[in-house]
Amino acid sequence: MENKEFDFFNTNEAQTTPPVLNEYTPETRETSSPAFEMNEFNPYVSANSYTPAPKPSNPTPKKERHPVTIGTVIAVALICSLITGIFTAGVYYTSNHFTTQQSETVTEQDDDTRTSLGNTVNITTSNSASVAEAVAAKCLPSVVGIRVTTQTTYYSWFGESQTDESYGEGTGVIISQDGYIVTNYHVISDMVTGNKGKLEVFFANDIENGIEAELIGYMVSADIAVVKINKTGLTPIELGNSDDIVMGQTVIAVGNPGGIEFIGSLSQGIISGINREIAIEGLGKMNVLQTDAAINPGNSGGALVDSSGKLIGIVSSKIVSESFEGIGFEIPVNTAKQIADGIINKTIVHKPYVGIYFSSTYDEKTLKSMGYPAGAVVEKVVEDAPAYNAGIRRADIITAVGDTKIKSVDDFNTALNKYQPGVSVKITVYRNSRYYQTSVTLGDSN
Repeated sequence: MENKEFDFFNTNEAQTTPPVLNEYTPETRETSSPAFEMNEFNPYVSANSYTPAPKPSNPTPKKERHPVTIGTVIAVALICSLITGIFTAGVYYTSNHFTTQQSETVTEQDDDTRTSLGNTVNITTSNSASVAEAVAAKCLPSVVGIRVTTQTTYYSWFGESQTDESYGEGTGVIISQDGYIVTNYHVISDMVTGNKGKLEVFFANDIENGIEAELIGYMVSADIAVVKINKTGLTPIELGNSDDIVMGQTVIAVGNPGGIEFIGSLSQGIISGINREIAIEGLGKMNVLQTDAAINPGNSGGALVDSSGKLIGIVSSKIVSESFEGIGFEIPVNTAKQIADGIINKTIVHKPYVGIYFSSTYDEKTLKSMGYPAGAVVEKVVEDAPAYNAGIRRADIITAVGDTKIKSVDDFNTALNKYQPGVSVKITVYRNSRYYQTSVTLGDSN
């Protein structure tokens, strides 16, 4: 019976013929029968971030590169941006790179008064308007826009070349006076996976002229990245403590919904959930904060602050569905701080990377009821990533990593993390009623 694994993704994208894999016969071999059908409700998926149109001389980004469906969660991520995110280091290092108190910008008073940029503002819990105004005065200088520009060259049948330029925009948070900025990995991912990437940082007082930035490092699985600009005297955000967060407290999201065009926007809400565990396609499970503050494409990598203007989370993702409204997720500041500090200090633990996004729709029971073997169903493979170069493609079912049998995405992540980057690992996949084995040389997630 004809197998139609490649049909269930409901996509018009052309399928790239994968390299020839080595056919493999396990002890038990299941028989293929029905074709997949994509379950429409699959919210925790790596989302398409905010991607404007190709940049003109005076760029005006469009609102989406393509519509976001239910099966998309804007990002580990709003993943809320891309348009085509700190940390428990020693006190000595914190003083150099992670300012825990913004003394030069905000002076805390006993009467809960803040002095910001030469203006005294009162932050109280009795007047929501005053809270928002004070938070804006305090935090807006610490939030920037980020743009990644990439170029792709195409060749015609006659050998003529054409280069297309595209760019994505997100948000970043300044964490040091000397130019370190935290954002989401998915905001800058085109710098890693794209061609001829250009990274720029924009300030609200000059959105026409970007400052060239350097990508310091990133952790894919945590959706955190650090970039740096050659500029001093910046206003770092004041860090809070995400362990002290309580349900129902007022929070404000600061970022760039829609991209740099709307840089420095605020939205207000409450903490709707603490220690939420969500599974992001291709990244595994994450513990995040939940808020009902409005989160939109372009907000990725932005700041979630409390009523005192202290950073408590990095905006990362949301559920996108007609059935849901106001469910956004943020990486707790303590988690983000630890990762970013490790990136800057080069002490981060290196984890293997293969470049696969998995579907969370098909568990072991569902697959077997459809006549397929248990495993992790590949939804997308990043072009030129280790898995792609080894011949793994969408709709493959990964059934083993080395000698470890795989029955779920969690099994795959657990098995993969036993290996170090640079190691070659045999991966068994089920495709078109047959089993194949291929060797994947693991990349580095950082």
